Amino acid sequence: MGTTNSLNVITVAIVEDRPLVVMGLERLLERDGFRICWKAPTLDDVRVGMEAELPDVVVIGSRRVLAFREEVTCISSQTEMLVLVDDADEAMHDHLILAGARGIVELADDEQLVLRAISRVRAGELWIDSAACGAGVISHEMACH
Repeated sequence: MGTTNSLNVITVAIVEDRPLVVMGLERLLERDGFRICWKAPTLDDVRVGMEAELPDVVVIGSRRVLAFREEVTCISSQTEMLVLVDDADEAMHDHLILAGARGIVELADDEQLVLRAISRVRAGELWIDSAACGAGVISHEMACH
């Protein structure tokens, strides 16, 4: 989907409007060798970013998914999408999967779990929290963690 460079560095775009969440993600990703290609708090910023560089994975806050409903389908059709959620709401997880999310992690999750989720989503796997595996749209074939 995205364009991984010759060193296999995963490129990540961050779509989130909460500065502290963005800062934490930036530090975590850069520390572990991921490359942040762009950040976007607004829909216009997402459009500009997607035109400038297609990332391997878009990490997007669930609030942005709800705010950018139509654009999210476009994003998920072009690259892998991992959604950050504030809590384990099964109905929200269902909505996110139907919107094209390849993975869902909670903001309270361990940082190594978040990094692993990004890598697995980039590899084409699904990453769904084990608490969400009972949700209606999630098949038993999906990888639950």
